[in-house]
Amino acid sequence: SGFSGLPTQSYYAVEEVHDDGTPTSRTFEHLPSEIDADEAEEVGVEHLLRDIRNTTVGTLGQRVTGQLTGLYGLMKTLTDIQSYLERVATSRLPINHQIIYMLQ
Repeated sequence: SGFSGLPTQSYYAVEEVHDDGTPTSRTFEHLPSEIDADEAEEVGVEHLLRDIRNTTVGTLGQRVTGQLTGLYGLMKTLTDIQSYLERVATSRLPINHQIIYMLQ
């Protein structure tokens, strides 16, 4: 990709104690830093960026939203199944063999 690393700005806190008895103060000292990746990580990031920009399948956000919607629907269905089975187990509903067969 041509980059030797990702430049960053990093700092750490330094508490300064004053000889004259005034309260201590906090300052931040610059810490030189750089984020670097090996080739496999760079390829992974390139694939992620391509997926984010791939408009034929929608944005990554749209895909995640669609998956979350599907998971919420699945959770609702599983909750309904659990409720039905609990009612059958406590004899509040009769056993319906067709439903039991479909659940298997």
